[in-house]
Amino acid sequence: MIFDKLKEKAFIRKNVRIELDVVAEILHKIRSTSSILAISPTPTKYFWLGVNQATHNLFPLSFFDLPQYYSRSVYSPSELQEIVNIVTDLKFEKIIFNGYCGYFESIIHNLRLLNKGIFIALIYHGSLSELAGNQNMKKDFSTILNLVKEKKIDRLGFVKKGLDQCIKKIFQIDTCPILLPPPDISSILCEKVSR
Repeated sequence: MIFDKLKEKAFIRKNVRIELDVVAEILHKIRSTSSILAISPTPTKYFWLGVNQATHNLFPLSFFDLPQYYSRSVYSPSELQEIVNIVTDLKFEKIIFNGYCGYFESIIHNLRLLNKGIFIALIYHGSLSELAGNQNMKKDFSTILNLVKEKKIDRLGFVKKGLDQCIKKIFQIDTCPILLPPPDISSILCEKVSR
């Protein structure tokens, strides 16, 4: 067990984590072309892959893949605060979180503390059926709703058709539908046809 944890930490340091100076460079580059920052968790194997690809398609000039391992931050709370400081210093006008990981709560809270006027949105890619029997996802969804009610999240969007209307009706909060552009699957179709 201890050996597995050490092995995992070494893997994360070598393959997942990006040093904060490199994070700053990436964020500066995004800011030079966009006032919007679209944050997406990096995928681990197939976990978060769909959300990550959707973010790239929706925001091709302004996506930032926040390094994580499965749904856990690879940064300490003080390092996450440093990332928030960089984002705040760059004066992004809109921050759009794609998906939700538990550590996003502190990022959202700290962004709001440092810049009360910044526009913060969250795009929820899941469905209500995923919440059934999953205590962690229920807790995260409840946290999202509370962040909206506390006005720490300005806009909440849903990818699943009709979920925005459902949540609006049940919880009396303003929501919006998000229409994803269709992915380019031409290479897959051509592969099948040529066989």
